[in-house]
Formats: sequence, structure tokens, C-alpha cells
Amino acid sequence: MPLLLPELLCPAGDEAALRAAVDSGANAVYLGYRVFGARASAVNFDAEALEAAVRYAHLYHVRVYVTVNTLVKPGEMQDLRAALGEITATGADAAIVQDLGVAAMVRREFPALALHASTQMAICNAEGARLARSLGFSRVVLARECSLEDAHAVAETGIETEVFVHGALCTAVSGRCLMSSMSGGRSGNRGRCAQPCRQGFRMDGMQGPLLSLRDLCLLDDLPVLCASGVRSLKVEGRLKSPEYVAVVTSVYRRALDAVAQGNFRPDPVQREQLLQIFNRGGFTRGHILGAEDADLVTPDRVSHEGLPLGKVLAVRGHLAALHVDRALHDGDSLQLRGAGESYDLRYSGPDIPAGGTASLRLRPDAKAKPGMQVARLADALQLERARAHAPRPIPVSMAARFAQGQPMTLTLTDGEVSVTVTGPVVDVAKSRPSTEVDARRQLDKLGGTPFALEEESRLQVMVDEGIFLPVSALNALRRDAVERLIRMRTEAFASSGRPLGHDALSAAHARPHPDSPIGPDTLAVIFSDPALAEGLAQAGATLLCFAPRTFTPEALSRDLPRLPRGAWLRLPPQMTQRTQDACLAVIRAHADRLGGVMAENVGQLGLSLPLPVLAGEGVPATNPMGVETVRALGACGFVLWPEWTFSEQKGLTPRPLPALLKVYGRETLMLLNHCPERVRRRLRHGRADCALCTDEAMVCAKADPTLTDRLGYRFPLTRTRFPEGCELSVLGALPTDLRSRDADRRALGAGMLLHFTVESAGEQQSLTRTYAALPAPPPPLKPLWAIGRAAWNSRCPTIFRKEGPLMEQDRALRVLEFTKIRERLAAHALTDMGKEKCLALVPYDDVSEVRRALDETEEACVLLSYLGGQPLVAFPDVREQVTLAQKGACLSQRALLDVAACLRATRAARSALVRDREDTPILTGLATRLTALDGIENDISAAIISEEEIADRASAELHQIRRQIRSANERMRDRLSQMIRSSSFSKYLQDSIITMRGDRYCVPVKAECRANVPGLVHDQSATGATLFIEPMFVVELGNDLKQLHAREQQEIARILQALSDQIAPHADSIFTNIELLTHLDFAFAKGLLAREMRASLPKMNTRGYLKIVRGRHPLIDPDKVVPSDLWLGDEFTTLIITGPNTGGKTVTLKTVGLFTLMAQSGLHVPAELGTELSVFGRVYADIGDEQSIEQSLSTFSSHMTNIVEIISCVQDNDLVLFDELGAGTDPTEGAALAQSILSSLLERKVRTMATTHYSELKAFALSTPGVENASVEFDVESLRPTYRLSIGIPGKSNAFDISRKLGLPERLIDGAKELLSKEDIRFEDVIANAEYHRQIAEREREIAEETRRETVKLRDEAERLRREIEQSRDKSLKKAKDEARRVLENARREADGIIRELKAMKKQAQTPEHEVQRLKKRMEDGIDALSEGLSEKSSVNFTPPKSVRPGDTVEIVHLGTKGTVLSPADRNGEVQIQAGIIKMKAHISQLRLVEPDKPKQSRVINRVSAAKPAVPMEVDVRGMTLDEAIAAVDIYLADATLAGLNEVSIIHGKGTGVLRTGIQRHLRTHMNVKKYRDGMYGEGEQGVTVVTLK
Repeated sequence: MPLLLPELLCPAGDEAALRAAVDSGANAVYLGYRVFGARASAVNFDAEALEAAVRYAHLYHVRVYVTVNTLVKPGEMQDLRAALGEITATGADAAIVQDLGVAAMVRREFPALALHASTQMAICNAEGARLARSLGFSRVVLARECSLEDAHAVAETGIETEVFVHGALCTAVSGRCLMSSMSGGRSGNRGRCAQPCRQGFRMDGMQGPLLSLRDLCLLDDLPVLCASGVRSLKVEGRLKSPEYVAVVTSVYRRALDAVAQGNFRPDPVQREQLLQIFNRGGFTRGHILGAEDADLVTPDRVSHEGLPLGKVLAVRGHLAALHVDRALHDGDSLQLRGAGESYDLRYSGPDIPAGGTASLRLRPDAKAKPGMQVARLADALQLERARAHAPRPIPVSMAARFAQGQPMTLTLTDGEVSVTVTGPVVDVAKSRPSTEVDARRQLDKLGGTPFALEEESRLQVMVDEGIFLPVSALNALRRDAVERLIRMRTEAFASSGRPLGHDALSAAHARPHPDSPIGPDTLAVIFSDPALAEGLAQAGATLLCFAPRTFTPEALSRDLPRLPRGAWLRLPPQMTQRTQDACLAVIRAHADRLGGVMAENVGQLGLSLPLPVLAGEGVPATNPMGVETVRALGACGFVLWPEWTFSEQKGLTPRPLPALLKVYGRETLMLLNHCPERVRRRLRHGRADCALCTDEAMVCAKADPTLTDRLGYRFPLTRTRFPEGCELSVLGALPTDLRSRDADRRALGAGMLLHFTVESAGEQQSLTRTYAALPAPPPPLKPLWAIGRAAWNSRCPTIFRKEGPLMEQDRALRVLEFTKIRERLAAHALTDMGKEKCLALVPYDDVSEVRRALDETEEACVLLSYLGGQPLVAFPDVREQVTLAQKGACLSQRALLDVAACLRATRAARSALVRDREDTPILTGLATRLTALDGIENDISAAIISEEEIADRASAELHQIRRQIRSANERMRDRLSQMIRSSSFSKYLQDSIITMRGDRYCVPVKAECRANVPGLVHDQSATGATLFIEPMFVVELGNDLKQLHAREQQEIARILQALSDQIAPHADSIFTNIELLTHLDFAFAKGLLAREMRASLPKMNTRGYLKIVRGRHPLIDPDKVVPSDLWLGDEFTTLIITGPNTGGKTVTLKTVGLFTLMAQSGLHVPAELGTELSVFGRVYADIGDEQSIEQSLSTFSSHMTNIVEIISCVQDNDLVLFDELGAGTDPTEGAALAQSILSSLLERKVRTMATTHYSELKAFALSTPGVENASVEFDVESLRPTYRLSIGIPGKSNAFDISRKLGLPERLIDGAKELLSKEDIRFEDVIANAEYHRQIAEREREIAEETRRETVKLRDEAERLRREIEQSRDKSLKKAKDEARRVLENARREADGIIRELKAMKKQAQTPEHEVQRLKKRMEDGIDALSEGLSEKSSVNFTPPKSVRPGDTVEIVHLGTKGTVLSPADRNGEVQIQAGIIKMKAHISQLRLVEPDKPKQSRVINRVSAAKPAVPMEVDVRGMTLDEAIAAVDIYLADATLAGLNEVSIIHGKGTGVLRTGIQRHLRTHMNVKKYRDGMYGEGEQGVTVVTLK
């Protein structure tokens, strides 16, 4: 039985690629439609192009499959229906579908279109294949992780099976990935994948593209695949070039043909062709044939590696000599590779055979070195051959019969389809009769058609004698037959592949809808530790779902009995057939204990289990028809798709099926079937057996396993074990937390789903309790203000709570004055959206998020310094306008101009920020994601001049209409002018003028002459003496003009609608741009605030340690505030601050709290470098109800109310701030209470700061470990606080000293002292003595610090001068050496010329003596000139020796070279010297004896260059005369050119236009001007000229 070859399915990203695939031997092609395709960035096809593509492919018996494989939103169903209708009408053979709703629509409404299940449906076993078949699918594209055994099992179900054989592999299982969507805002499920898996990651000391897979190549394994029952072999590459498609298709076509003939052998030449066209560090055999993990991943390359070509032998100037191991062709693209550097070059020159040497011209920036490796990225000869593909001629046979008196007949057949056409009746020849040769000559002309007569015997012609066959009739007969055969061949092929129609959902899989346990109040929890089940149920979970980390029969048999009855089981997203069969047996055995299962792929909905099934996120029910399909398959509920917004999810209501919304948890961004740990072990140790990966050794089993990307985001990894190996889940860097959107969830009517992955047991229970305790929404129609702010704030007096970004508590934020910080921040934002973001800023509690926010601020500061200011420009909020455009509305001129301004701001931001900078990865990354829509911006700017005016050139039609309007106006005015100048009419007019009434031209006619001027009266004067009449001959012209104006308005409306329609397809990009620009505005506002406050980046930790270096309260005048040093959390966790009133205690307390809030919000703090702060879970502040810096209005009761709640809520990682702890009551009791409270917090190691006046607390701090005293200084002499904080010394109240200074009698002060106990007096004296010595030490320290700074300054100045001297000396020496080399080169050329002349004379018999003397004199003159030239150029001052002896070491000063004297000076003063390997002569005056003991004397030339002043981006010449303005412009343009500016503005104003006209005329011939233009809307329009400099 002959082997049935599988179909070769190839990609077609555009028409050229489609023709390349068809011509190169593809059996089928797949391509994308204009919408709903998974490659939105490809060219793709519209309806017209798709229809043409189908006709071309069907002609050559090639199938066409259209990808409709994105997920479809609820609001897109009408667009989907229209697209499917267009696709079906083109005759396409099948649609490749991922979305269940799309499949349902095709099944019901477009049964002529076959359905192929996309690889994203994750069908990996027989059950999934059977379910797909019941859903109407005729083919499944197997998940790329399936083994050959799985593929064979699926094929045996009878459904067509398709597998990938070549091209790029998605890292994620089945290509289902959320990483691009969640981390970059570009959804791969919507065709906009940004390929984050190709980026570099760090993990456990290893760095590189750990998630980037090599391209698949199964060329050598084709016989095995053909024998497995696979129906189609798919080549990936819809974003690849037509040349790539041609090369890959032709290679696989030849290989498959060899398999069919039974003579297949692996061909290294064919494999090399595939490697040359594209490879990422070689190929992999993929999962289907069990490739090793390290063979899957490319270790250091994510782009094309090419093939090794040779190496660099030598480099001279801009030329490199190459040795090539392969043939090199003219036009080849090469890459030179060295240590950490590479250069792309193109070879231009003769072809070089293998083993030869080639000369390669280098780019100026290419720093080639001998030994560098050379790779060929593109083979010009291969590409030329690939482009030369041509359609395969279709062999046909032809039979013709030409009989006298009968119609001409011609039959054309391709072996399957036959057509017969007839022509005119054959006549008798009147002169020369036609012969068979004549007929054959015309019928054989099939050039330019798809057909060919391969053999002469295929053309049979029968011609009667004596007949005449007109050439035109023969040609028409042939053309008619060809056209009919093309049509019938195409139609026959198309109908042969059409499905008979889709049946309704198979009864085997359509199950009754069970009662659902899910409702709006459901709290479902997914967890992985069976031991936590009871605790989660007690915390409030109503549905427990167990997700095992080990999914084997043994583990399930152990874990399932440990679960409470009624718990659910979450199935893994992917299982092999063998694992599934074994585990299902265990599940069925424990079915009586389980409440149901959660399915994570479509195939699992078809499992025969006696349990309810809940469709998880792996079964995306994204639209109403998808939900209906899931319901028909028997699911009792589903999980809402995480990529849709709340407003988009509303399109699913009302739903026929209950739903859950994931309100907490880290999204599974991708599943990995390769293990990064195995990759690491293989690359480092050469071995990567799973047996080596114990639980302790595995990276994914460590306490904190993460992948870290280049922006610093950390993605946790979790592992699920199967009998065949492990599957890793890459989780989101931050968890979703939607408790603040609970009202929106309830509006959807969805229950809550918590998905725990890396959370601890305590965190899982705590979060479950939190969500279970969420308050119910207020009763309907109850106004929000009725809830009451006091009730809202009464729960806990914290600054923020853990809810996504930390939720603020208004009163406490106001107490620490964080709201004022936000207001100052908002003042620096350019846009209203940026201001809103600033005012909504709240602290974070995740340390990675805090560090990232701080790094973002630091990058903003760096860019502000580098760019010299704010790089962004203000722009309006155009979200509403873009939304209207999306809905098909016509935007006004104002709205369109606003959109253009937004696009201009996007372009400016991208231009300013997208630079090759390694120190700003976050902001540069954000700017890189901006999408510049220059075409739309330019179209709007060109069409709309202002809010009131549309440009004439907005369209050709508008230009024509306005020209007609101007012409009509001129005709009417001319006619009217003739009328009013006419003597016969002028006597009837009050005035000889033309006036307007409304939009009509009128003349003022005397009332009594009304009858003499026929026309329409439009108005009359107040006295009635004058009538304003439109003459009758003008009325018709006026009507024509009115029609023209109406046409003008219609054309303007059409233009505005067209511009609005341009915006609609790019709405998502514009929304993304606005979001990114808003965030950039927010980031630069943080940077500007940091500059204003002179703030610095604090170091962050999580151990509760604070160290503030010269910190300044940010709300006090920086020129008046006194910096303070403070530390807490290392040697002590409690700090008690004492001192007199108004001494700054509360300021210190607020500074610490505000610094913490600012740092955890991503703001720099006004302190010196070295400041370190901690990330706290919560901050508690008890500083009174209306506490301010100047006064305190707190009371004991208000204090104690807050303290009670603080004690009940505080956790170990919190910060607590108390002001006047225990004040407002009896001092003894207050001090005792304060000591007890502090002791309680000390035991829990809570970081605490408190201010007090109680001596008992001072003593408590002195005697208690972990507690420290601090005090604020007070100057008794001036009676003013100094605001300096001293840690380690308790403060003194200074009550007696202050009273004495204020005039209290001494006897009263002495009486008060006698009332104190001796212990109190001694304690105060100790404090006073310690304070005295501390002040002395502080002054001495300041003196020492000042001395140190001065010393450092002098050292730096000396180092700077030394560097300048060295640089000046080096420049002088280099200049002298260069001049000497030039002079010597001239001398050498002169000497060579003299030598040549002497040799020529020697050959002559007689040489005149005078010629010899002439040449001798010429050489001596040259030597003298050389010596003089060198003497003049020498800038070194020295004393030459009077004589030298052989053996002396001398320096040839003008050359800077040392040598040894060989002979003393001759009579001319010439000395012979050996300098290295060269013997030379030099005059003794150019020599200096080398004296090693004496330093060299040289003259140092100091050069000081003045710093260039900053050149502004514009010059204002308003108010100047034209001559003055031109002079100012010339000076400004010269400065701007020297400063390297590219585009500048000249502000001249509108006025009379003299300055504008004169300046622009001057700019036409200006040497520095490349081009100029008028300013656009928002730039000043015609009042500004924008100049682009050369």
C-alpha cells in the first residue's frame, strides 16, 4: 500500500509569500484576515486580496486556511459575523479557530466553512480530539508539547491531525500566554504579542534568554511523522519574508517527495539551506520527539545566527582581510563577532570560493580585529534563487477538430477536468488553405497561462483539406478554452474540500446543565496544600478547590482522602494521554468525596466523570456564544477571562451560566514544559538528569524561585510534577487584588475566586478572612454621603491598608501632611491626567514595587539632567474623542486638533526618550512602547488649519469647490460692479456700493425706485428710505453659490469623517499612548519634585531599619529647616524623644512618618546620600485630631481612642508614631500607661517613636534594652529651640532656666527646686552635664568635618591640575611628532626622486658634471629645509651638546626618539645615530644628551576653553526692524548649529507679515538651514517659523 503523504502547510503573511509557497510546492497555505488574526502586525489580507489569493491557490490545487484565532470580546460579535461572512464569500477552505464562540458562530451561520482547532485550544489527547469533533471541527492542530505517542492516539480518533514541523516555537504551553498582555499591555491572544520571552532574564546566578526557544526543524524525522498518521505538517512563519517561505517550502517539498519515493536520506545541504535562511543558534527537534531541555533553549541568541563563514586575518584602515570556509558571494550580509561586540556589514566584490581570501570594506564604526569570527546572515545567491520561483505549469492535453461546414471545436483537459468550446463555422479557403501546422502554431501558444503542453503528442489536431482557419478565430478559441478550464478547475477543487455542514453538538458531549454551587456570594479558593483546607473553610471560603503540585496516581491517592468532603479538584492545563488515564481512575475512585472538578482546557469538558465541571481560565469563555457552548457541554459555571475589563465583561450579562471573577492571585502568565534548572545544569555541567534535581537542589523548589527581567520585575515560579517530568508556571510579578472593585464585581453578578500560589499559610487564611468580611453594598438609592466619613474612617487609624497599592486613610494622611506632598507633586505634572495620578498616589507595601517606583524617579532625575528639562509636552485628554471615533462618530475640528496634539506629544516623547541608554531602562522601556502615528498626525495637521478653518488642500474636491466659490463670488461682484457704475442704474441707488445681507449680495436702492430694480428685497433701512435688493440677475448666481457652499460643507463633513475613521482602527494604540504618557508625566513630576526638594534616592530594606542622614522636613522652607540625623531599628526598636515645647519633637516625628510614606510611594526624600528606610506593612500615627507643626490640640481621650485601636491592629512589621504619649491626664498615671504601652510594643519588636515630657520614660529608656533616648536642643540664652536632634541623651525640660530668663523671682525658683527629690535633681544634672559635653563634641566634630572637606577639595583641585598638565603635554608632543612625520615623508619622497634620477644618469655613458652638482645641491637644500622645518616646528626648549662621542645616548628632540651615537659630528655637524633598527643622520643642534638623573624640561601649554552657554530652542524677534531681525536670526542660527540643535523656532508674530516674509526669504539661501515651515496648530501657526538645521 503506497504511503499517503501528509499535507505540507506553509505560511503566507502577504501576497508575495503566498505565491512563494504555492510556487515552491505547498499543498496548503494559512494566512490572516484583516481582523481577528493572531499576527496583527503582518500585512494580512482584506476581502479583495483574499479572494484573489484563494483563486490563485485553488488553480494550483492548494488549500487556503484563514486564521480567526484570537479571543473575541463580547462587543465584537457583529464585527466577527461580518468578517466571517466576507471570508466565506471568498471561497476559503477553512478557518483556524481558538475561541469557542467563533466556532459556534461558524457552526450555526457559516456551515460552508470548515473548522480547524487552533493549537491554543491545547488539545493534547484523544478525549480533547473527540470533543473537538463533536463541536464541528474537522481538524485539530495539536498542542506543541504533545509527544509522537499522543499524536498517534489523536489521529486514531478519525479527526485530521496537524503538527508543527518547522519554525518558531512559543515558550508557553500551546502558545497560550498572558505575559505580553500583563507586563507589556499587548495581548498575544489578540494578535499583538510583544515576545517578552525573547528578552533576557536572571535566575539563580544565570542570565540570558532563558525562555527563548530555538526554531523547530523536523526535516530529518519526516519518515517517522509520515508513518504516524499525521494529516498535515505545518511550517510556522507568517511574519517571515517571501524568500524564507520559498526556501523552507522547497526544502520540505523535496524531502517529502523523497519519502514518497522511498529514497529519503538526511541531506546536510538541505539542512544548511534552512540554517542559512534563519536559525537561533541551531535547531531543536521539539517536544514531539523528546528534545532535551537544553537543546530547546538558545543559550545566547534570540535573533538570526546565520552560518559560520570564516575569520578576520588582518585589518588595515577601513579594509579587513577575511579567510572564508564557505563560498562568499557579492551582496552577502555578514556579521563580525568578537568578545561582546558585533558589526553587521555587506560584502561587495567578486565571488570568492571556499578556502579563499576576501577583502571586506568596514563601516567607520566597525572596530574589527584579527581573529574575529565572521558569520553570514544572508546568502545573496540563495535569496536570488528564492526570488526566482515561478508557478508550476499545469500539464494539459488538447484536441481540436476543424471540418468544413462545421463549428470549430477544441477540448482542453488537465486529467481531472475537461472543457470543450466551439467557434465559428469553418469556411472553404479562397486562396491558400490552412494546414495542421498552422492550427498547431496558434493552439500551442499557452505562454502566460497556468498550462503547458509538455509533449507534442498531447496536442491532437484534425484539419480538413481546403479550409481556411482565421488566426483570430483560433486565438479566441484557445483563450476561451483556457479561461473555462481555469474557472472549472478552480470550482471543482473548491467544492471537493467543502464540508457537508456542521452537525449540532454531539449528544455524546451535550450534557444536562447541573445545579450550580456558584453565586454572587460564592468565595472560591484555589490552594495546593491539603493541610490548609480546614483553615480556609473556617476563614470563610465557601468552595475549596485543590490544585495538586504533584499530579501522579500515587500522590492523588494520598492527598484526596485528606480533603474535606465536597472539596473540588483542579485539573492541570495539560496532561499526556497516559497520565490522564491513570489519574482519572483515581479520581473516579474518590468521586464520592469530591464536589466537582475545574477543567483547565477544552478537552477536559469532555471527560466522562460523575462530577460537576467548572470551566476555569484555561477554557476561555470570552463572549456570549462561547459561554453558551460551555453551558451546552455541561459546565456548571466558568471563570471570567482575566484580560477583559469590567466594562467589557458587562457584555456577558445577563449570562446563562454563573461565573467567578478572580479577585486575588498572581496570574499564570505562561506554562513551561522545559525546565530552566535543567538548562542551567546542562550548559554548566554537561549533564541534566532529573535524578539530580532533588527537591532541595531544584531552583523551582527553593523558598523564593523567580525569574527577573531587565526592568527588575520578579516573576515567581511554581512547579507541578507529573510522571513524565515537571511543568513550571511563570506567575505575575504582582498579584491581582480587586477588593476595592467589589461593587463592580457585584454589578457583574460574579462570585469571588482567590488563587493562592506562593502565599504562606498565614497569608492565605488572612486574605480569605479579608474577602469574606467585605461589606455588603449600600441599599439601593441610598446616597453615598449617607454612609458618613466617620463610619468609614472608624475601622483602624492606619495610614494605609494592604489592598493592591496601599489604601490611604484620609485623616492619618492629613495628619502627616502627605496630602500636601501630593499637591506639590501634582503642580509639576503637565496634564490633567498626570495631576489626577499624582493626587491619587498612595504608598505600596511590596518592596519590589517600592524599589521599582524609586528607580523610576531616579531615572526621571537622570533624564531631566541629561535633557536639560522636561522632555514631555502638554496634551489634552482625548479619550472621549477617540471613543466616539471608535463608535463611528464624526469628530469636530477642535477634537481632531486635540487628537493631533496628543499624537504630536507621543512623537516628541518617543523621540526624546528612546535612546540607547542603559541607565534608564524603565522610562526608556515605557517610551519604546509608545506608538507613533505620524500618518494620522500629518493628515490632520495638513487638513485642519484651526478650529474655524479647513485647508483648501485637504482634498482635491474641496480645493475645486472653493476655487468655484471664489470664481462665483468674483463673477457676481463684477456684475454688480458693472451695475452700480452703469448710468442707467446708478440713479436708482442710495449709494454706489455692494453690501451683504445674510449671505446674499445686495445693493442699496431708493424705496421709491423699487419697481425699477427687479430683484428680491432682503432688508430695509431704519427709516424705510433704502431697500437692500438682490438684483434678479444675481439671484441665480447666488443660488449657485449657495449650492457650492452646501457642497463645501458636505465635503468638509466627509473629510472630518475620513479623519475620524482613520483614528478608529488605532484607538487601542492611542489609549495605550495616553496611559503611557500619563505615567511618564507622573514619573517626571516625581523627578521635578525631587529636584525642587533637593531630595535623594533612599536605600530600602525590609528589616525595619531606618537611617536618616541630615533629613529635612519637606514642607518647611529649605533655607530655614535644620537637618537632623536619626536611626532606628538596629540596636534599638523604640526611640523616646524628649525636650521642651516648640523644640521640634513633633516635626521629627512627622519627618520620619512622611519620609516613610514618600519612599513607599516612590518619591525621593529630602536627605543626604546614605539614607536608608524600611518598607513597613502599616504606619500608625497618633498625633491628635488637628495636629500641626505650630500647635497641638489633642486630648487624652482622643489620644487613647486611637491608641486602643493601634494596639489591637498593629503587626510586627509596622511603624508606630506617638506624640505626647500619656499626656492630658495625671502625670503619674500617664507615665505608667505610656511605659506599659511601649513595653508591649517592644516585646513584639514593633518600630516605635514617641515624644514625651515624662522623666519616668527617660529613665525607662536608660534602663531598658532596645529602647533609646533622644532629645531636641534648646538655647536657654535666646529662649529658642535649635531643632537639632541628639540620640542617646534624654532631653531636659529647662523649665527653671526659662523661668529665670523670663523674670521669675529667684526665690520662687529655689522653692520649686526644694520640692523636687534629690534623685530628680541629680537626674537633671546628669542630663545637663551630658548635654554640655555633647555640644562640645558636636562643635569639635563640625570643625573636623570642615577640615576634612577642605582637604578633599584641595586634593581634588591638585588632581585636576595634574590631569590638565598631562593632557596639555601629551597634545604638544603628539602635534610635534605628527609634524615631524610629515616633514620626513616629504624628505623621503624628495630623496627617492633624486635617487631615481641618479640611477637614470648612471645608465648613460656620459653624465655632465654640472648635473651631478645640481642634484647634490638639491639634496643638501632639502636636508637644510628639513632641519629648518623641524627647528621651527619644535616647541621644546633645550640646550644641544657641543660635541658627542660614539656610544652616547641622545634624544632626537624633533622626533621624540632616543638613539645611540655611532660616529661623532662631521664638519657639517651631522651625527650618525642608531635608532632602533634604523640608521639615520641628524644635526647636532637637534640632539640632547639623555641624563636619567635629571627630569625632563618641557614647556606646558595650558588651554582653557570657555563653557558654551545653553542655546535656547527659540529666538524672539518681535518688535525689531527687518534688518535687526535678520542679524539676530543669523547670530542665533550660528549658535544653534554649533550647539548641535536640530530644530529651532523663530518667533516673529503675525502682524503685517513683513518680518515673516523677509525672514523666510532670507532662510531660503542660508547656509545652515535645511528646510523651514510655518508653525502648526499649537506651535504658533503663522506667527512662528520652524527651522530644521543641517
